[in-house]
Amino acid sequence: MKTCTLPFNEGYAQAATTSATTGTELVLQKGKVVRMPHLCDGPAGITCRQGMVWITESGNAGDVILQPGEKWFVQRPTLVLLEAIDGDAAVSLL
Repeated sequence: MKTCTLPFNEGYAQAATTSATTGTELVLQKGKVVRMPHLCDGPAGITCRQGMVWITESGNAGDVILQPGEKWFVQRPTLVLLEAIDGDAAVSLL
């Protein structure tokens, strides 16, 4: 499995963008937002491997918090944002 740590900028408008693909593990830094544009094609999934991850999906009023071992899937074209909370986190893309 390929692992990458992303450089981040502050704020949602300047969130880091990744083109990581299925099978990649991402290491997320606490409080830094990552834009996942390639998930816009759906269906795609994210598995939390370490820490806690906040996920928000454009057009969906509810947010998702994943803990290690939990999975989440996007089923429609949309923008997805990820953020590590309560410490750094790691996710795998499905």
